[in-house]
Amino acid sequence: MVRLFMVLALVVTALVVSNTRHAQAAQTTAPFTFPAHYMYSVDRTSAYNLGYNDGRRVGSRCGDFMTILDFGQVEGHGSASPGYGGYGQNTFANGAPFVSLGQVANASYAYQQGYWAGTPTVCATLKVVIGTNNKAQCVYHTNVCSPSGFGTNYGSMLNDLVNRSGSYSSQIYLWVGDDIETGYDSAARTRPLVDSFNANDPHYSEFIDYGDAASSSQWSDADIAYVAYGARFDYTLAQAFNDGQISRWISIRKQYGVAYEGILTEYGFYGFDPTTGWNHFWNALNNNGVPQSGLQYASNI
Repeated sequence: MVRLFMVLALVVTALVVSNTRHAQAAQTTAPFTFPAHYMYSVDRTSAYNLGYNDGRRVGSRCGDFMTILDFGQVEGHGSASPGYGGYGQNTFANGAPFVSLGQVANASYAYQQGYWAGTPTVCATLKVVIGTNNKAQCVYHTNVCSPSGFGTNYGSMLNDLVNRSGSYSSQIYLWVGDDIETGYDSAARTRPLVDSFNANDPHYSEFIDYGDAASSSQWSDADIAYVAYGARFDYTLAQAFNDGQISRWISIRKQYGVAYEGILTEYGFYGFDPTTGWNHFWNALNNNGVPQSGLQYASNI
């Protein structure tokens, strides 16, 4: 009953939304690392169990955390796939099987249910980023798939999922994101996805760029800054796998004033562990004369 009353109060607060840039949280030491996930299936039971285990990991901690559910590559099957314009994603499972955005939404909803059941505390909030990537977008069905069309339907999917989430929204915020990497696809083909989502985001949900800032002939630094922070609802969980990546993000901040929500590592596959990545990023911000008041999140995928 105590949780119910606290939830009702938090729901009222959550309904007050803003479309202005929020201030950086004053997180000045490495935060608790929350796991992020490459999703190999849209099985609801598996997604529920994943959320439950993440909730148990939080335990009685208070704080604000971020996770990513990355369902894979942008794709569309047109009329062969039901709902959301036939759009969906090629997952990370063997053979990159296609799943519809409706299936992505159902798996994300099940993750919410599991997390809610798994965490005993109401003083923790979780930002769930439903993710994709810009690698060879629409590579198999160019006649019925475009990055712009995906972005619009991604917004519709997220809007429906937020409306469906009810009391979960007191502790769980649903966003979308994109592992935007300059070596995956060009800026000319990636920016339309960002723009079309931003034009179809009635809940003012954030769009998290959790990619890189590598130099590329197909990306200007202005392009990188735009998808990271320039578009209306875009923010960045910056890849901090190594000092080279961090140096590039510092350069983008120096030029364009991009502010970072936190860092993402891929420890276990490559590079820094989350605490090392966070500390190197934080020190680089301060040592290069572009400090932030805080760096809120650390996530490892």
